[in-house]
Amino acid sequence: MKIKTPKIPALFIGRFQPFHLGHLDALNQVFAQEDYVIIGIGSTEDDYVPGNPFTAGERYQMIEAAIIGRKLGGKIITRESFDILPARNIHHYSLWVKHIESLFPPFGRVYTGSPIVSRLFEENGGHKVVPITKSRHISATEIRQKMQRGEKWESFVPPFVVELIKKWNAAQRIRDIAG
Repeated sequence: MKIKTPKIPALFIGRFQPFHLGHLDALNQVFAQEDYVIIGIGSTEDDYVPGNPFTAGERYQMIEAAIIGRKLGGKIITRESFDILPARNIHHYSLWVKHIESLFPPFGRVYTGSPIVSRLFEENGGHKVVPITKSRHISATEIRQKMQRGEKWESFVPPFVVELIKKWNAAQRIRDIAG
């Protein structure tokens, strides 16, 4: 019997405040090229603040709800296709990649739509960075602002994530945090 050598996972990291359709599109691109992905949740030490109103656990639930059982990259995503791992922010760009490498299992390619994240992984980790093509601009900041103002935000977020956000009454939380 031949033992399969596991593939080195790819990395996709973000804050996901909240997880939106742009993130889902990015993961569609990642899964089109990768069989196994580490999804890193950044800034897990922050919650209930204007820029980071959701907890790490809530963001974990959003990601799972949005991708498990969905067709991404031409295949149905199962729980065995990814891991979701937390990462505190150390607020020190020159050390950040080493920090991520120390928290996560070894990973190969890094997928990102962020120029700064791309630069950091290339310069400080020697990783192959694969840029994400943004099909449309969706901003989590703008989604949070819409929630704060009581405007429609649901069309920017996957339906299962909308359900969670409403269950948590997160729009009201965001208004409360803003004062």
